[in-house]
Amino acid sequence: MSTITFDELSQALASAGCQSDAAECHATLAGLICVGPVQGNEWMAQITGGGDSLDNCREVLERLRDELVADLSGGAMAFDLLLPDDNDQLSARADSLAHWCQGFLYGLTVGGIKAGEALPGDVGEVISDLSRLTEAQHHGEAAEEDEQSYTELCEYVRVGAQLVYEELAVKPK
Repeated sequence: MSTITFDELSQALASAGCQSDAAECHATLAGLICVGPVQGNEWMAQITGGGDSLDNCREVLERLRDELVADLSGGAMAFDLLLPDDNDQLSARADSLAHWCQGFLYGLTVGGIKAGEALPGDVGEVISDLSRLTEAQHHGEAAEEDEQSYTELCEYVRVGAQLVYEELAVKPK
C-alpha cells in the first residue's frame, strides 16, 4: 500500500463532487481520529463536506483513515501533514496550511471537543495556536525567510497534532 498523495486525494475528492480540499479533508479526519475511533460511514461526509458520489472516493478515504491511524498511533512520529509540494507557490501552500488547521479544529469539534472544555497537557495551547494559524496567508514573492517560517510552522502543526492525539486518543486496554 502506497501513501496517499495530496494530488491523489484532491482528484478523488473532485471526482466525488466534494466541497472540502485535500488539506482540510486530511486534517478533519486527523482531528476525528484524535478524539476517538472513526467507524461506520458518516465520517466520510463529515470530512468531505458531502459530495454527489462519495463512492467515487470511498477507497481512497478508507486508505487515508488507515494510514492516519497507523501514523498517529505508531509512536514513531510518522505522522505528517498532507499539503501541496514545495514546488507550489508559497501563497497556495500557506492557504493549504490554514485550511489544514481549520479542518483539524473542525474534526476535534465534530469528534466532541467543546469550546472552553478543560483539556489535558498542552492541548489547549496547541488548539489556540492552530486557531490563530487558520488566518495564515502569504502575499507576494517568497523570500528565503518566508520559506523557512513556513517550514517551521508546518513542523509545529505536525508535532502539535501528534501531541493532541497522544493526549486525547482513547488508548486500547
